[in-house]
Amino acid sequence: MQAQKTETFREKMSALPKVEAFADFTEDTHDMKTGGENYLMGFRGRMELLDAGYWARRKKASAAYEAVQAEYQGFKDQISNDVSQAVNGLEAVSSSLPIAEESFTDAQEAEKQTEALYREGRKSIMDLLEIRRAFLNTAFKRNELLFKAQMAYANLLFLSGKLDASAMNEIARQIDGAG
Repeated sequence: MQAQKTETFREKMSALPKVEAFADFTEDTHDMKTGGENYLMGFRGRMELLDAGYWARRKKASAAYEAVQAEYQGFKDQISNDVSQAVNGLEAVSSSLPIAEESFTDAQEAEKQTEALYREGRKSIMDLLEIRRAFLNTAFKRNELLFKAQMAYANLLFLSGKLDASAMNEIARQIDGAG
């Protein structure tokens, strides 16, 4: 973007007069005892009085700069939108975690109680297997939700530019602690 801004400024300034300084010194003598005194110094100025392409080049450079600015703003808007969606996704998953934990605990307790009733002969093996299937399904759903929460958190860190080695190590520690 800065390069395009500089190009726009250069095209704008191309209408100004161009001034050059020059010098030339030659050592041409007829004998080895005297030095030559031929030199030339001066300034030269030049200005285009009628540059037919000036306004077209200036408009083209200005339009290119505006296009770069619009693209930059589009990127910023897209990143803001992505971060906002990531925050909303993380909040949605995080709000479901307590319910999933409670369901997991309840299913675990129901499985233990059904097993005790089976051992006493008051529940059939079919009832016990059905409760265990429900418990495993609940555990799977809870773990899936925990995974989604970690992924949403990592995605948010990535989109905000804060996903580095220490953040990844922290996520790994959380996953190891949850397992």
